[in-house]
Amino acid sequence: MEISNPPFRAFRDRSHPSPGGANGDAWRRGPPADTRYDRDDLRRTCPTPFDRRSLLALLALLALLGAVLMLTAACSNSSSGGTSAPSATAAAELSTSSQTLTIPGTDGQTAEGVQCQVTEQLAYHIHAHLTLIVDGQNVLIPAGIGIVPPREVQQGFVVGGQCFYWLHTHDVSGVIHIESPTAQLYTLGQFFAVWGQPLSTTQVATFPVDASHPLHVFVNGQPYAGPPDQIQLDNHELITIEVGQQVPPPGFNFPPGL
Repeated sequence: MEISNPPFRAFRDRSHPSPGGANGDAWRRGPPADTRYDRDDLRRTCPTPFDRRSLLALLALLALLGAVLMLTAACSNSSSGGTSAPSATAAAELSTSSQTLTIPGTDGQTAEGVQCQVTEQLAYHIHAHLTLIVDGQNVLIPAGIGIVPPREVQQGFVVGGQCFYWLHTHDVSGVIHIESPTAQLYTLGQFFAVWGQPLSTTQVATFPVDASHPLHVFVNGQPYAGPPDQIQLDNHELITIEVGQQVPPPGFNFPPGL
């Protein structure tokens, strides 16, 4: 049976005669002229030096834009809630006083207009932070202020009680939870009333204020000269009360979700 030549051989016979054929010189000279023309045409489609410079400039511009965006994000994260950033000193960097504060409480009775209800009221739900410093040492704000016993505690977090005041704490972080059925302004004095502790220019909880133990108050890192009990509790507000030795007011980062 006779087998016809494959296409490849037919192509070779037409364009590239064998060395032994009549066109042996053409074989040694290489591919036909049209093949070289196609290769030259491909060279002309490669990027020119100008194209490469343009590409490098574009990449540099994109890198610069990325750096600007990262810097902008870092600056925006340096403050929260539009307030001025307090001192970089963190509360955790202060030594903690051995003095502990109790919760006299009010046994569920209304305290300066703040009621205690069986369930937490979340129609109006914001958070502020209180730091108490005495002679340069951080005094922990007790967990469970505004939660009437018997309290249910899970891993240091008070999750339940007989009733919840609209102003209360769940742990010792200093976060004040403002949770009420209507949106209204509350003050630090009302929180101390729920706590059952005094707050004035002469007394902060169990710590007296006198010539040797002056009072220094800061709100969002700025000095506050008014009566401390009149400080309004705004969302993510940072309140620092110092008695005695003065130190830079610490900052605080609210946990996610607060």
